[in-house]
Amino acid sequence: MDRSPEPGERRRPGTDRPALERAPGDRYRPPAPADGDRRSTARAVVFGALVGLGGVLVIVLLGGVLSLSAGLLVVVGFIGWAIGRTVAGNAPAQAGPRLPRIAAAALAVDAVVLGQLGLWLHAISQGGALELVPYLAEARGLLVPLEIGMAGAVAWWTAR
Repeated sequence: MDRSPEPGERRRPGTDRPALERAPGDRYRPPAPADGDRRSTARAVVFGALVGLGGVLVIVLLGGVLSLSAGLLVVVGFIGWAIGRTVAGNAPAQAGPRLPRIAAAALAVDAVVLGQLGLWLHAISQGGALELVPYLAEARGLLVPLEIGMAGAVAWWTAR
């Protein structure tokens, strides 16, 4: 009569062990993409760029039309967060942690720079006569580098 060993009881030599469902080391491998998983690096960058273009419009609307200045720091922080989440959510697991962070930070910085260009173009349409850099230095001052740094840092942090 063959009986199963009790928990904690030693197995008799020569008895077969039940096979594991999967190898113990498999838990350290990244999950395999599902059949419907459409994440790719190009998709992550394109969707991040679309969010960035929306951010450019928000910067021009709030900073140019509504003349908001210091409050744009919060806005560009939110834009960086949105770009970081979008890029990280669409990046494939095989991309590693650095690629989504670099892409998100670059897209966020680009969005803020294009937003500043849009603010200058709005000022020109209102009768401004200064060139781009003197206008940004005179009208926006230290907010421009702070906004660029804020958006890049938040996007970098969020895309992890």
